[in-house]
Amino acid sequence: MTNVEKLYALERKLAAYNHAMGILNYDGETTAPKGTGKNRGMTLEILGEEYYKLNTSEETMCLLKELSEIKDTLDEKTRRIVTLRMREMEEISKIPMDEYLAFQLLTNEASDVWHEAKVKNDYASFAPYIDKMVETLKKFASYVRPDLAPYDYMLDKFEKGLTQAKCDAFFAPLLETLKPIIKHVISSKPVDETLLNVHFPIVNQRILSDKLMEILKMDRNHVGIGETEHPFTTSFSRYDVRITTHYHENAFASSLYSVVHEAGHGLYDGNTAEELAYTIAGDASTMAVHESQSRFYENIIGRSRAFVKIIAPEIRKLCPALKEYSDENMYRAFNVSKPSLIRTEADELTYL
Repeated sequence: MTNVEKLYALERKLAAYNHAMGILNYDGETTAPKGTGKNRGMTLEILGEEYYKLNTSEETMCLLKELSEIKDTLDEKTRRIVTLRMREMEEISKIPMDEYLAFQLLTNEASDVWHEAKVKNDYASFAPYIDKMVETLKKFASYVRPDLAPYDYMLDKFEKGLTQAKCDAFFAPLLETLKPIIKHVISSKPVDETLLNVHFPIVNQRILSDKLMEILKMDRNHVGIGETEHPFTTSFSRYDVRITTHYHENAFASSLYSVVHEAGHGLYDGNTAEELAYTIAGDASTMAVHESQSRFYENIIGRSRAFVKIIAPEIRKLCPALKEYSDENMYRAFNVSKPSLIRTEADELTYL
């Protein structure tokens, strides 16, 4: 077996471990019974240990080093895989395995506590987990990039080369420009948004979600939709994408636009190149690119008059209480702008 063949065999094996761990995490966030976290944690710890060992083994290190030395002779796809895999291997290998696995257990446990705390509005019970996770991530940053401030290390993980200084330089003038616009909007005549609080049975909202998936051309053979406390999308490959939403009986637009937003993520993942499937190069190029797709679908497409015109008849059919509201009423209500402490409910103007 050539080194290139060994690389692709490694990619498939690592993808399989990621798939297994991802399924467990998805299950924990959606349909798993509340008391199953400890059992899930045990399995995740064992799988995580195998993933760590495979990523950081001497065999893997030698393979990547040898391929890096002849990188210029490789095709573009293989060259990119070597670069990304080398980056991940070097990062993980600098974190002690016991601490790496302990963090997997911590995040699993924290997720269970957060779900219960959110329902009970009990911040105090979750606060200690925030402290533990932040301190652990700071420690990891000191292991991997001691030359960077911890926050710059985290920014770099999501967006290569991004720093606090670059963010400040970009957002400071933007914020000053937006402040007077926000002030003007707030002081203007309010838009009638009463339709957003109309009672919309959850059973019918689920039907609406299916209709949205159809309108947005989601491949239901490869894209599923689940329910969770906080909407998210997870993808195990271009062939298996899961989006989620959360329903509120008296705030139907929350789920509506969560579905459209997550559909943007799902369409991005589901349309990555087929030849990149089961490789690290098949993941999102950057988090900013991923989020640009979801917010484009949610706000540029989803809140447009054209899109509202398509979905308004379906909304009125599924919720007779909304029959008195016109397409224009819905369009304006869906585009209301006002400051909010809830990021996922924020509009484009006040999102900062």
